Amino acid sequence: MQAVRDALDSVESSNDGYSGGRHKATHLELVDSDDLERFESLGLIADPQVSGVWTLPDAPYHDRVVELVGEERAEDHIPVGSLSEAGALVTLSSDFDVSPISPFEGMANAISRGDQAVTLKVRMILLY
Repeated sequence: MQAVRDALDSVESSNDGYSGGRHKATHLELVDSDDLERFESLGLIADPQVSGVWTLPDAPYHDRVVELVGEERAEDHIPVGSLSEAGALVTLSSDFDVSPISPFEGMANAISRGDQAVTLKVRMILLY
C-alpha cells in the first residue's frame, strides 16, 4: 500500500504544470481505499494485471495471500473493481511469460473476482 501511495505522490509531483504523456502503474495488488480516486485525478493508468489464475480470490494461492497480508487486505487484493468504480482508467495486460498471454483469460478473471470484479462485461472488453 505504501509503495502505491509513494508512486501516486511521485506522479503528483511530476505532473505539476505538465500536460503531455501518461504515467502507468502496473502490478497493483494492494491499494489503500483513500488512494483509489487519486488515479483518476492524476491521470495515472491503473494496470492491476489479472491474467494469472493465482489472481482469483478462490485460487489455491489465496490462503497464502491471507497469511501474508491478513484477511481484510486479502479481500481487496488486486482491486480492479474498486479502481474502475473510482473512475480510474484501468487497463488489463498479461505478465507473459509468468501468466498467459491470451487477453481472454485476463478478461475472464476480471469478471470473476468476486467483490473486486469488473461488473459490466462491455466495460471489461473496453479495458482490453
